[in-house]
Amino acid sequence: MEIKFTLHALERIKERGITLEEVVQCLIYLDKIERDSGKTVFYKLNDKKTELLILVCTIDNVSCKIITAFRTSKIYKYL
Repeated sequence: MEIKFTLHALERIKERGITLEEVVQCLIYLDKIERDSGKTVFYKLNDKKTELLILVCTIDNVSCKIITAFRTSKIYKYL
Protein backbone atom coordinates (compact mmCIF):
# COMPACT_ATOMS: atom_id res chain seq x y z
CA MET A 1 0.00 0.00 0.00
CA GLU A 2 1.30 3.42 -0.93
CA ILE A 3 1.68 6.05 1.81
CA LYS A 4 0.82 9.60 0.78
CA PHE A 5 0.97 12.83 2.76
CA THR A 6 -1.09 15.98 2.56
CA LEU A 7 0.86 19.25 2.61
CA HIS A 8 -0.64 19.90 6.05
CA ALA A 9 0.67 16.54 7.33
CA LEU A 10 4.18 17.19 6.00
CA GLU A 11 4.23 20.63 7.62
CA ARG A 12 3.03 19.28 10.98
CA ILE A 13 5.42 16.30 10.91
CA LYS A 14 8.35 18.65 10.36
CA GLU A 15 7.08 21.20 12.90
CA ARG A 16 6.55 18.54 15.56
CA GLY A 17 9.82 16.68 14.99
CA ILE A 18 8.18 13.42 13.93
CA THR A 19 10.30 11.23 11.69
CA LEU A 20 9.02 9.36 8.66
CA GLU A 21 10.27 6.16 10.32
CA GLU A 22 7.97 6.87 13.29
CA VAL A 23 5.05 7.32 10.90
CA VAL A 24 5.74 3.98 9.20
CA GLN A 25 6.22 2.24 12.57
CA CYS A 26 2.87 3.64 13.73
CA LEU A 27 1.12 2.26 10.66
CA ILE A 28 2.70 -1.19 11.01
CA TYR A 29 2.96 -1.73 14.78
CA LEU A 30 -0.02 0.24 16.02
CA ASP A 31 -1.46 -0.10 19.51
CA LYS A 32 -4.98 0.96 18.56
CA ILE A 33 -6.99 1.84 15.45
CA GLU A 34 -10.31 3.67 15.14
CA ARG A 35 -12.47 4.28 12.07
CA ASP A 36 -14.99 7.11 12.00
CA SER A 37 -16.56 9.28 9.29
CA GLY A 38 -14.26 8.08 6.52
CA LYS A 39 -11.13 8.72 8.58
CA THR A 40 -8.87 6.16 10.23
CA VAL A 41 -6.84 7.03 13.32
CA PHE A 42 -3.71 5.06 14.25
CA TYR A 43 -2.24 5.16 17.76
CA LYS A 44 1.29 4.05 18.73
CA LEU A 45 2.98 4.30 22.14
CA ASN A 46 6.67 5.19 22.21
CA ASP A 47 9.15 2.71 23.73
CA LYS A 48 9.09 4.42 27.14
CA LYS A 49 5.28 4.46 27.09
CA THR A 50 5.29 8.18 27.91
CA GLU A 51 3.96 9.54 24.62
CA LEU A 52 1.45 8.50 22.03
CA LEU A 53 1.86 9.17 18.31
CA ILE A 54 -1.45 9.74 16.57
CA LEU A 55 -1.96 9.64 12.79
CA VAL A 56 -5.20 10.71 11.14
CA CYS A 57 -5.55 9.15 7.68
CA THR A 58 -7.89 8.28 4.87
CA ILE A 59 -7.52 4.82 3.39
CA ASP A 60 -8.69 3.39 0.08
CA ASN A 61 -7.79 0.22 -1.83
CA VAL A 62 -4.53 1.67 -3.13
CA SER A 63 -3.16 4.15 -0.59
CA CYS A 64 -3.10 5.53 2.91
CA LYS A 65 -3.12 9.33 2.94
CA ILE A 66 -1.81 10.92 6.15
CA ILE A 67 -3.84 14.03 6.97
CA THR A 68 -2.08 15.02 10.19
CA ALA A 69 0.20 13.63 12.89
CA PHE A 70 0.86 14.64 16.46
CA ARG A 71 2.18 13.42 19.80
CA THR A 72 0.50 13.60 23.17
CA SER A 73 1.36 12.60 26.71
CA LYS A 74 -2.36 12.23 27.52
CA ILE A 75 -2.30 8.51 26.82
CA TYR A 76 -5.27 7.78 29.11
CA LYS A 77 -7.45 10.02 26.93
CA TYR A 78 -6.94 7.89 23.81
CA LEU A 79 -6.09 4.33 24.90
